[in-house]
Amino acid sequence: YIDVSLTISPLRDPAGRIIGCSKIARDITKAKQAGAALRQSEQRLTREVAGAKTLQSISTLLISQSTPESLYDHILGAAMELMASDAASVQMLATDHPSLKLLAWTNFHPDSAAFWQRVEVGAGSTCSKALSDNERIVVADIEACEFMAGTPEQLEYRRAGVRGVQSTPLRSRTGRLLGMLSTHWRAPHTPTEDDFRFFDVLARQAADLIERTLAEEALRESEERFRLIANTAPVMIWMSGTDNEITYLN
Repeated sequence: YIDVSLTISPLRDPAGRIIGCSKIARDITKAKQAGAALRQSEQRLTREVAGAKTLQSISTLLISQSTPESLYDHILGAAMELMASDAASVQMLATDHPSLKLLAWTNFHPDSAAFWQRVEVGAGSTCSKALSDNERIVVADIEACEFMAGTPEQLEYRRAGVRGVQSTPLRSRTGRLLGMLSTHWRAPHTPTEDDFRFFDVLARQAADLIERTLAEEALRESEERFRLIANTAPVMIWMSGTDNEITYLN
């Protein structure tokens, strides 16, 4: 079918009585399509500007001295905003064996958070599948997903009211797997490439945060080992600054 603009005008006789009408139909299909394309472009631009502002605010927070916990909360909020999702979670790769441990979540029921505290390879969840396949996993509807069918994870998704879910691996700048960033929807949902464009930048920032957290933990453990050794040594050990003032004494 085509869209038309229809103009109807009455035809009158010399006495002014209506004896008929004239009709003029104009094809406005292209004009309507152009208008729709313009509205979509404006909506996309508005969303991109909002997404850019969100990512800029996260970058500013990462530079600041905010605690990792508050930063994770901001990242999850940004993930939900960028993906228009109902819930989100971030996980870190466990150091002892290939599994994921939950770092932070939002809009989860506490029982669901307890269930997802640790995710092993081979479990029926998108994060487990993404961990084993080393790539992003998107499930538009958990009820139609083959690898989830009949698993405890599918039952937990149902109990939590989740229908759509995606999990994206978080990698360091050298490519090392660090964790997972997931978003969840209450209704079946398939994210678009545009959705993932800004989300992947956010995932890069989340990976940087996890890597920074790991580096700080390693430094703290190293300092603790040094103090343990120094404080139990049978000799005097001290450190001083450039002003020759003692900054540490065992």
